[in-house]
Amino acid sequence: MQRHEIRVSVGFVAVCVILGVVTFGIVPLVLILSRRNLPKIVDDEGLTLGDGTRIPWKACTHVAKVPGTTQLVFGGTTVSFPTFSIHHGKAILAEIRQRLGLSAQ
Repeated sequence: MQRHEIRVSVGFVAVCVILGVVTFGIVPLVLILSRRNLPKIVDDEGLTLGDGTRIPWKACTHVAKVPGTTQLVFGGTTVSFPTFSIHHGKAILAEIRQRLGLSAQ
């Protein structure tokens, strides 16, 4: 798996702009603050969250697909991977699933 620095998608930026106008900037602010619990870097060893926490792949105990996101469970830590919000999200998720030995779904 190659190293990926997670970036937001164009569609996500468009949604944030629209919601920002409608909610006077509150929704984008909440989304930015929640970024610390989302993946920032994905590589061969594991992933790094926005707050700097490093989690190795071997700690992954479960992968669940829920509406709008895929959840990667690492013991007591659940990391959401919202493919719509991430630039090339589907391709990166396919690499993660392959790295974990799961089907591509």
